Amino acid sequence: MAIWHSAQITPENRDGLGWLGRGLDAAPRPASGAPGAILLARSELPLAVRSRRSVATALTQPDDFILSGGADPEVK
Repeated sequence: MAIWHSAQITPENRDGLGWLGRGLDAAPRPASGAPGAILLARSELPLAVRSRRSVATALTQPDDFILSGGADPEVK
């Protein structure tokens, strides 16, 4: 799993960053401090999305991703 998450074959080349995280670091930063990635999972962020400067968020259920600001939650 370490090889898959890091895309680094040898342990001495692994720097604690994931291959998706390195890709997020290379992309332009999202506006307004928004996360570069949102992961819907049952656990914490996997190594694959760890990065140097990008922020990724993990949610355990889709209902956690409700926008606030007066929007009517009943409107679909």
